[in-house]
Amino acid sequence: MFDLRSDMPASERLPTLCEIHGAALRAGVKLPPVDTHFGPQLKSLVERISAARPNRPHWRDAETGASLSGTVIQRDLFSVAEPELNTGIGHILWLYQYFALKTANESVNESMGGTLGAHAVGRRHLSQAAYEAEAFVHWNGPPLVNARPLLHRALDIHFKEMFPEGEWHFHHRSFGGQRSLLVRGTSVVLARKGEEHCKLPLLRGRCACHTCKPCAQCRRLPRCKCA
Repeated sequence: MFDLRSDMPASERLPTLCEIHGAALRAGVKLPPVDTHFGPQLKSLVERISAARPNRPHWRDAETGASLSGTVIQRDLFSVAEPELNTGIGHILWLYQYFALKTANESVNESMGGTLGAHAVGRRHLSQAAYEAEAFVHWNGPPLVNARPLLHRALDIHFKEMFPEGEWHFHHRSFGGQRSLLVRGTSVVLARKGEEHCKLPLLRGRCACHTCKPCAQCRRLPRCKCA
């Protein structure tokens, strides 16, 4: 019903609108009648989009002429600079916006559920609180290739009583682990991932004051002198 790219007339969209309107009324939502509000406004919306399409080349692909995503049309439809598209049809635009936001929210929830499911696998035997904490870090933390400064700061907090100056360090007992400290190889994938940058300036290898840079050899952040 709300496919902005289609030239389907309003008369063919009206039955779907009536079904949606009826379902909303049965659910207790108070809406004005279709005949006096939603129906005429839907007709105006379709007519305005169809009339504006020939004069809007940015709504179509320059090479194929095919209609672009409905979000391109939607940007103009809800723009205050386009009163000829949206004036006087507030009810139908409200309904359109409701379904558009509902679809976006569902996609976000599915993405978050997939992230949570990656941590809540049965073979790890984690408690609910544990995998919730992991998922929280996954959602809000930096990419793994940029996580070293954040991990160093977390260890500084963890060992603050034992090493107040942040001089903690770990030892590798195996030969391979000791050798890896001297020979730091990389791969094409790691090199590509290493070029990714976190959007948070705090986690881009600097401290909260944005002046303390990490050591060039171990990439470890020094204790911030500005705190």
